[in-house]
Amino acid sequence: MYEEDVSKNLEIFKKWTDGRTVREISEETGYPISTVGYYVHKFNRKAQKGEPMDFTQVPKADKVTLALNASIKLNAFQIMKNYMDSGDYIGLYYFLMDVKLIKELGRDLILTKDEYNSSIGVLIESIKAASSDKPNNNNLSGKSARSKGISLDEAIRSMVPDY
Repeated sequence: MYEEDVSKNLEIFKKWTDGRTVREISEETGYPISTVGYYVHKFNRKAQKGEPMDFTQVPKADKVTLALNASIKLNAFQIMKNYMDSGDYIGLYYFLMDVKLIKELGRDLILTKDEYNSSIGVLIESIKAASSDKPNNNNLSGKSARSKGISLDEAIRSMVPDY
């Protein structure tokens, strides 16, 4: 899988909406005719269906996210290798079905920013309630957070990664 170059799509789209041909766009941009043709065909298909064009740039992942993703993928390959080495092809099949299901449901399973922030709020309230029951808790008590000059909310949020 690859990331689409949104700026290239937008450049081709603008020239296409100005009425230029595939050949003209290719000559002006330096992109191969086949590439321009592919995108123009894609734009035509969306236009015929009445679908909006989306040129939203997806932010690049930070190094920690990239490392985590690489670790997960390497772990998955190791699991697959273990199944193959042991001759457990039925187990491999079910593992791959699970991976496929997770991929297909992924968009529905990933928290939106609002869901994430709401869950952090609930987590903070739960920790506050638990820490008020246990005033001697050195790590999360209101007293410990206040002694550091920050609120309990700030202390908890500092331990949870930003969305």
